[in-house]
Amino acid sequence: MAPPPPPPCQLCKSRCASSLATGKLFDIYFQPSFRHAATVPCNVRLKFNKLTGDTMTFEAPGEPYTMEVEKGRNMSQIGGDEWARFLARMRLTGDDEDDEDDEDNEDPLDEDDEDPLHEAIVAQRMRLSEEEVRNLWDIIPPRDDFVGVPFVTRLTSTMVDRHDMKLPKSLSVSCGIEPDEEGSAGLCLTARGSFTTCTYRMDTDGRTHLNSVGWKRFLVGKNLPVGQAILITIRNTCRSGLRMMIVVNII
Repeated sequence: MAPPPPPPCQLCKSRCASSLATGKLFDIYFQPSFRHAATVPCNVRLKFNKLTGDTMTFEAPGEPYTMEVEKGRNMSQIGGDEWARFLARMRLTGDDEDDEDDEDNEDPLDEDDEDPLHEAIVAQRMRLSEEEVRNLWDIIPPRDDFVGVPFVTRLTSTMVDRHDMKLPKSLSVSCGIEPDEEGSAGLCLTARGSFTTCTYRMDTDGRTHLNSVGWKRFLVGKNLPVGQAILITIRNTCRSGLRMMIVVNII
């Protein structure tokens, strides 16, 4: 079972601490308290403020909406008459819920079912470009297609040149890989690609170490350079002798 995601931020009501958002591409999770104005996620507020003036145009289904932007010292909000018109058009009124009750009864798992990136593990010090974020949204599979949590990283020289590939402990735990476990997995580039059999073992630090010979065979002919951003998901498989399928997607 996947570990629970971090709770929503008390200020912006988004999962800004673990978000992959940028100043131009971010999510706002509607709350009843957003009936008059929505709060911009904390982690993109400064970039958002630099990109916008007193108004911003939002391209929505059907027509664009020009909304007012209010930039406070600790919070930026999107609102105005066009925001209210947008909510009415999308039927996002929140009239049936009480603000305080909504916060107390919020179930983060409901959001995660729709947006698996909320629980993704991102390699330390990794920053995605805006194009990579858009690509990631395009390739992330439906939540039911994989087990555990997604893992986003960049290929390093250790992975590519030394053929030393390890999956983080939190990913291993989320997929139910047991301590001291050893087995065989399939490695494939996209879920539809052919797979390479690779043995693995759980290291003492909790990370899953892929056998260097199998990982090297997988890399052959894939044209995966150092620095390439990739998404890794773990899938169940019915193939005989394989514990799981490790799917790599280029971001």
